[in-house]
Amino acid sequence: MKQWIILTTALALAALWGTQAAGAELAVGSDGQVLRLIQGQYGDLFPDGEDIDRTASVLAVEIVGAEGVSRTLVPSTADLAEEFSPTLYHDPIVDVTYVLWSSRYNGVHPFLRLTQYSDGEWSETLDITGSVFAAKNDPRLSVHHDSWSDSEDERIERTVFHVIWWEDGISRIEKRVAALILENGTLVGSTGLITLSNLISSEEDAPEPSGLGAAVRLVDTENGLVVGFVGSSGRLEILRSAVLPEALSQLGVAVEQAILAFDPNQGLPLEEVVIESIAQAGTDFHPATLQAMADSVFDLIEDASPDSGQWVADTLSSLSDKAMPHIIEIGARMKAGGLEGQDVSVITVRPEHEGARAPAHHLAFSNVASFDLPDSVPEEGAQLFISERGTAALIAWDDGDYVAYRETTSDGWSDVAALDVTKGIDRATAYRILEERTLER
Repeated sequence: MKQWIILTTALALAALWGTQAAGAELAVGSDGQVLRLIQGQYGDLFPDGEDIDRTASVLAVEIVGAEGVSRTLVPSTADLAEEFSPTLYHDPIVDVTYVLWSSRYNGVHPFLRLTQYSDGEWSETLDITGSVFAAKNDPRLSVHHDSWSDSEDERIERTVFHVIWWEDGISRIEKRVAALILENGTLVGSTGLITLSNLISSEEDAPEPSGLGAAVRLVDTENGLVVGFVGSSGRLEILRSAVLPEALSQLGVAVEQAILAFDPNQGLPLEEVVIESIAQAGTDFHPATLQAMADSVFDLIEDASPDSGQWVADTLSSLSDKAMPHIIEIGARMKAGGLEGQDVSVITVRPEHEGARAPAHHLAFSNVASFDLPDSVPEEGAQLFISERGTAALIAWDDGDYVAYRETTSDGWSDVAALDVTKGIDRATAYRILEERTLER
């Protein structure tokens, strides 16, 4: 599991630099390097620099390692725009450091910006657009990697970025997500802007609690992420986003082709031809998963069978059109060979880049938990923590010499409990303990 490395727990490292700048973030990179995201005027951060206006507001990454301390400018911040809510994320799987921030120019908030640093070089910047008039606050990043082999047996490396933030809507705070998909490092498509509440089935809107209205908590998982937030219903919602394997799309293509190529004169029924295509194309799946998939496709064929019993071109074409969405939907519900009974929203991304190798990419969003909010949450300053499985949550807040909290139970919410921050632990450590406690539930 990869986690956000917002090192409130590493405040001891502050001694390396003295007082920390507001909003600074730290991460541990390869070979024990410590990475620090800093913001300020170019001339202050780079006293000998002459490349741009010395008064320009920029971002930089400071790297502390065995060879000493160095700084590198985030190139795409060397413009007239202002940078807000910058955040740093180091991905140990590929040893890449990502920087994400909100950009503003003359009071207009056109986009979030994302760039990466690897092997001493910065990548091109990816821009995520939305309402130009709404500030994009507290952006968070989740990174997922996988790969597959195409028809020519070439290995394709896929990276999926989930970017989540909140902004002021017309009547309430809205939480947004956008997913960007790269093949072999090239951007091939995106989901566009998605409002998280639109992925939740709720009967009516409810007043938003001020104490948690802007709270968004994100946890990376092996094949996607889990995110907790207060939805338009006024309830605490937890969503899981899973990046579906490309093998699922390849399986759908194989079934589509088998249906379209079916020849009744060959003597085999359509069901057997399609089941054989599933067996040949589904070698990456567990046998139990393939069996459940085959049973479901068998039912789809039976429901579409013509009254005459004779398959013709039009009915085969109609069935083929249904095959891919059906396989993607049923695959999205499968976990370890079993089916989950929860609602699933499948978002399909059709590649926009002409060099894309996959016909489509699929993300499955499922609402894994929903809780009424507890009483006793303060008007301001409450923090939200969620479990990696998405089945538990905890709300914590400052209460004098204590960090108070309530956590979900089988009956709703626990009574208020508290950690004393005057007896051996500080406030940051108390919040870290509660976060780790919740993650494993």
